[in-house]
Parts: sequence; C-alpha cells; structure tokens
Amino acid sequence: QALLARVRYLADLEEIRRIRCNYHSLLNSGRVGHHFDDCTDDVICQWDEEIPPQVGRTRNQETARKVIATGIAPSYRQSIHNHLIEIDGDTATAISHMDAWPVQFGRSVIVSARWTDRYRRQGGRWWIAEQRLKFYFQVFLDEGWAQDDRVFNPFKSVNIPSNERRESE
Repeated sequence: QALLARVRYLADLEEIRRIRCNYHSLLNSGRVGHHFDDCTDDVICQWDEEIPPQVGRTRNQETARKVIATGIAPSYRQSIHNHLIEIDGDTATAISHMDAWPVQFGRSVIVSARWTDRYRRQGGRWWIAEQRLKFYFQVFLDEGWAQDDRVFNPFKSVNIPSNERRESE
C-alpha cells in the first residue's frame, strides 16, 4: 500500500506539472483562450497586479482575447521552471517561475515572474483552480532591468474590472 500511495503521489505531481506546461505551450502556439482548458469552471486568475482577478473559465477566455486584441502582447514565448508542488488530498498548491520574451509595441521585452497556483482534483483529474502572477521585472530589452522601475506595465491601459467576490461581501 505504501508503494501504491507513492506511485499515486508521483502520478499526481506529473499530472499537475503537465497542466502548467500545457498552459504555456498553448499560449506559445497562439491558441489564446484554449490555455484555460485545464482550469476549473470557477478558476480565479490574476495575470498582473494591474489587472484585477478574473473569475471563471469563460470570463478568463474573454479577458485574454481582449488583452490580445489591444495589441499589447501580440505574441507570447514563455518558459516555466522550478515548479514546486505540495499536494494535500484533493488540493495542491504550487509555485513556478517564468521567463518570457514577448514583443510589445514592436519592441523586445524580457520578463521574469512567479506563478502561485492552487489546483483541485475533480472527476478524477487535476485542474487549475487559481493562478496569480507576480512580476520580478518586465522591461524593454534595450533598457534592461537595472533601473528602479523594473516593471514596465502595458496592462495599465487595459480597462478590465474584476468579477471576484470576496468572502466578506
């Protein structure tokens, strides 16, 4: 039984890692919106401190397409590493680090950030239930990240209100 429990744990880890990797693979291949296929119906996503949390798979698909339509981020190239996962029954938490190389406003950008995720097992498989992104830096490549304002934030101009409800409401 101990061996079966260990195999189940390792299988769960691999499934969760696959979900995070698939999310970015879909974005990198231009399949915006489909990167939420492994998210719960009530997923909470916050891709940046300037964009309030969005709740629900459909809402997040619409928001992602709205951001792409602005021309702010016409292409993604993201790589995930250091994916650390803690499993507790049918829930899991994780952090991963991301390096990205988008083009914004016709200029090369370099990004370093951290994802904080919560996963939930439903119907026998794992799903992303919450994800939040925190930028370490996002800067134009030719300017670098050695200045005080290390987060160039093009999302400030996108008007996307939150639909997240707080427990105190």
